[in-house]
Amino acid sequence: MTRVHAASLIALVALLALSVTAAAGSYRRNLAASTPTTSTTSGYSNTALPVISGAARVGQTLTVSTGSWSPTPASFRYAWHRCKNGNCNLSPTSSDTNSYVVQSGDAGYALVAQVAPLGSWPQSVDSQLTDPVTAAASTAATVPPASSTTTTVPATTTTSTTTTPTTTPSQTTTTTTSAASDGTIYFDGRATGMTSLFSTSESNQGQSPSVWACLCFLNNDIKLVSDSRFGQVYSTTAGPGSQNPWWTPPAGIASAEVSVRRPIRLGQWDWYANSFKVLSGWTSADWATVDQMNYATITSPPLEIDFDKGGVGIERSVGYVPSVGGNPEIYDYQRFFPVSGVINKWVDFVIGVKWATDATGSIRVFTRCRECGDTDWVLRYSKDNLVTMQWGAGVMDKNGDDPSTGQPIQSLDKEGLYYGFTSPPATLPTDHILEMGLVRASDEATAMAAVP
Repeated sequence: MTRVHAASLIALVALLALSVTAAAGSYRRNLAASTPTTSTTSGYSNTALPVISGAARVGQTLTVSTGSWSPTPASFRYAWHRCKNGNCNLSPTSSDTNSYVVQSGDAGYALVAQVAPLGSWPQSVDSQLTDPVTAAASTAATVPPASSTTTTVPATTTTSTTTTPTTTPSQTTTTTTSAASDGTIYFDGRATGMTSLFSTSESNQGQSPSVWACLCFLNNDIKLVSDSRFGQVYSTTAGPGSQNPWWTPPAGIASAEVSVRRPIRLGQWDWYANSFKVLSGWTSADWATVDQMNYATITSPPLEIDFDKGGVGIERSVGYVPSVGGNPEIYDYQRFFPVSGVINKWVDFVIGVKWATDATGSIRVFTRCRECGDTDWVLRYSKDNLVTMQWGAGVMDKNGDDPSTGQPIQSLDKEGLYYGFTSPPATLPTDHILEMGLVRASDEATAMAAVP
C-alpha cells in the first residue's frame, strides 16, 4: 500500500536542497586566531563540496576530498572540527592534512572538515557532517546461527511488479557483511544517540537544531521513560496535534518522529536494530510506521518497519520512481506477526541491507518476540541480487547524486510513530507505543547485541 504524502515530500526535498547549499554557512567556524591565513589569493569558486569518507569511530581514519573548484587551486589546507547540535564553534581537532585519525575526545561529536584553496580560509568550504563519533569497536557478541532457530512463523506477503518470492526463506540461510557500516547509534534511549542530537524539552518542541536533523513532532510527544528491560526507552504518542512542524498532515494522519541525515552509502551494508511495543488501546490504523531507513524523500521510504491491519513486518518501495510521490518500480510487502498477537509485547527487529539502485543489493530481516515464545532470532526474509534503493524523480540519480548538481545527496533515517487511515475517522485517535530506539550498527553481530 504505497502512501503518497506530497506536501511532506516536497518540504523534505526542499530541506535536502537547503542542507547542501547551506552547508558552508551552517558549520562555519572563524579560524583566524587558530589557523593563520597563508594566502589571500582570490577568485576560486567551489562547484562541489568536499566529502568525508571513512568510519566515524575512535581509532579510524577519515579522509576528505578537496571538492571541485574553478579554477583548480594548486594546493589546499585543511582543518577538522567537532560539532554538536549544529554548533561547530567548539574545540578544534588537529591535523592540517586531508586525513584525520579519530580521537577518543571526539566521541559523541560529529566532525566536519574545512578545505581552503591555497590556504585562503575566507574562501574555504565545509564538508558534510559525519555521524556522531562512536567509541572504538569492542569484541562483538557471538551471533546465534540462524540454523539454531526453532520458531517459524509463516509470513503474510503481497508483492507488486517485483520478483520477490512470497514465501518465508529458509531458516538456515547465512548472512554476511560485504562492507563495514559507519557504526553510528542514532536513537537509542540507553545511549547518547537521540539525547545528544535533540532536545526533548518543552521549550524546544518541534525545533530543529540544524538543517541536518529534524524533530518532527509537537506537544512533547517523544519522551524518555524508565523500562524494566532496557532501563530507558522512548514513549511515543501520536494523535491530534502531532505533526511535522514543516508539514500539516491531511485528515486522518498523525506523525511524531525524529530523523537524522545520513549518506546514501550505495554498495555498502547497514545493520539496524530496534524493539517496539504496541500498547493496549491501539486503534488498528490502516497503516503505521515506526522506522524509515535511507529515506531519500522521493516517495514512500525504500525500507520501513510497519504494523497495520495486515500485521507487523516491513515494506520496500524501490527502483525507479518517475516523480516525487510517484509509484516505484518495485513494491514489496512482508508481514510476520498479527498485531493482535503482539499487543503489550516487545517485538525485536534486526535488519541488514546492502543498498543498491541495481540488482546487486541484499537484505536480511530477523525478528524475535520472546513473549510470543521465540527463544532465538528468526530469519524471516533473505534475498540477494535485488534492488534495495529508490532513485529518480529528478531528486537522485542511480549513483546517489543530485542530477542537477552532481553532488551526493543526503537521506534520512527516521524513528517514531506515523499512522493514518484511508477513510479518516470523525475523531483522530491518540495512540501510544514504546521504542528501544533505532540503532544503525556496523555488522549483524553488533546489531543483535544491541538488543538484550
